[in-house]
Amino acid sequence: MKGLWVKLSVDYLDDPKILKVGRDGEVLFIRSLAYAKKQNDGFVPEPVLTRIGFGFGPLELAEIATALVREGLWQVVEGGWQITAWSLWQVDTSSERAGFANHKRWHKTPKEGCEWCASKWTPNGLQMDVQMDSRVRVREESLVDNAPAVALCERLKALMVENGCKPPTVTSRWVGDMAKLIRLDGHTQDEITAVIEWSQADPFWRSNILSPGKLRAKYDTLRLRMGSQPATEPPATPVCPIEAMAIVDRKVGARVEDDWIQSKMRSMTAEDEAKYRAVLEHGLAS
Repeated sequence: MKGLWVKLSVDYLDDPKILKVGRDGEVLFIRSLAYAKKQNDGFVPEPVLTRIGFGFGPLELAEIATALVREGLWQVVEGGWQITAWSLWQVDTSSERAGFANHKRWHKTPKEGCEWCASKWTPNGLQMDVQMDSRVRVREESLVDNAPAVALCERLKALMVENGCKPPTVTSRWVGDMAKLIRLDGHTQDEITAVIEWSQADPFWRSNILSPGKLRAKYDTLRLRMGSQPATEPPATPVCPIEAMAIVDRKVGARVEDDWIQSKMRSMTAEDEAKYRAVLEHGLAS
């Protein structure tokens, strides 16, 4: 069957997180990968949970989703869940396809100095047998080399979502622009993280810094502003595991009086039960 393909490591069965969520968690996680690839954003909306969770009852789905969040395979976001590290493994190659199409149009025969001619890149996003010499650079750097840039993109994305933005797609252009801040401009990952967090806590700059390209263009200005005045709002407080569990259960329609919820609360401490009950009944306080 023709269509999109999602990447799945052949070693995923040895991942401790997969082992901890069990067979049902493994099934739901892989289904979520397949669904999220259609939008290429790693986002699983709340209404889709029952669709990709066919074969499981509502109570089972709530418990499985909780396990995926607990083990860090999913993250709770507004309107649903985000698959962790989606952009690190599911690379957007749409810009590469466009470049490959232009190459085929103009280079009917190999041209010296053309990186496309020197490689055997295929339209599905694979680059094979690249000739590595002084005249030809590799078209795409490895994910390992790009890991710091990807992490910074994910941090910017997470803070934008916390500020009420629709979850953006971390594209190869995002990663490339962020990598330039590190490799060309000479800033460290910690320095860039501090600037990102400051900009997203500032009422003015949070509405202007909405991509790594914009961050790079305004980086020096932001760094100077950081030194002259603090951000007016502190970073958001992370959600604790008990609250995250309650958010997941609330999303699937659980109620305090449900038997399975009562059973779950009996195993909690009094403090955790109070937190869990408050979020389940009223949602997470802003």
